[in-house]
Amino acid sequence: MFGIEGFSIFSVLFRLFCVLGAGVMVARIIGHWLQWNHPQSPQLTVYATVASKRTSIIYLSETDHHHISKRYFVSFETANGDQMEFRVAGPEYRMMAEGDEGLLSFQGTQYLEFEIKKQEND
Repeated sequence: MFGIEGFSIFSVLFRLFCVLGAGVMVARIIGHWLQWNHPQSPQLTVYATVASKRTSIIYLSETDHHHISKRYFVSFETANGDQMEFRVAGPEYRMMAEGDEGLLSFQGTQYLEFEIKKQEND
């Protein structure tokens, strides 16, 4: 069509987009791996309060398949006022309520556990 034998603008652009798409996918995979694999980060346990909770719904649609993914996030506030948000599993999300206090364990940006302090009756 346009260009020299065997090369067209379309084929060059197609190859460029394929390379860019593969590069983006590799960068995302590396980013996720770095986020969840923190061998240099110490495991910390701090006293914290559940500050807020939120969900995120992601809709993925292919030609004849639809997939809905729900993600759960909890924000914690420590005694010194630091706030941090972690992605948690659904069952843990449902067990927590805003205002719950307890021991939060995490490593880097990875949530490990939240042990809710038992309420004492007066």
